[in-house]
Amino acid sequence: MGVLPVEVIRALRQRPTPIEVSASLVTITQQALNYLRRDSKQARGVALSEEDIEQLPDIIAESRAVLWDKEENSLLFVITPAGEKQGKVVVRVEHARDRKLLNTGKQRMTTNSIPTAGYTKKDDLSGRQYEIITGKL
Repeated sequence: MGVLPVEVIRALRQRPTPIEVSASLVTITQQALNYLRRDSKQARGVALSEEDIEQLPDIIAESRAVLWDKEENSLLFVITPAGEKQGKVVVRVEHARDRKLLNTGKQRMTTNSIPTAGYTKKDDLSGRQYEIITGKL
């Protein structure tokens, strides 16, 4: 899907409680893609467009700001404002999950995965739970 920018990895390693990133690859499951496109997000006007979803690797690489969510231990990649809203792509760093394999059952793997993304009000990203890692809001 994409990769974590080097400056983000560097910033995570330099945090008061350092986060070591074992791989820079960012993944998304089919289930998460379906979640991004769900009807309730569309109805509320917070779903990313299909074009934005297709551009997720570029969005991650060229985001305006990257925030650390202290409560969810996740990165938020902030994208260009859309009127009163701005986009965000959430990335869980070093997220452990089980992966089904064809003949061998399950395998535990650690990834940087996108669980959700969408549009949000600008003020929603300025709370205390967020710390700016790179860029500006």
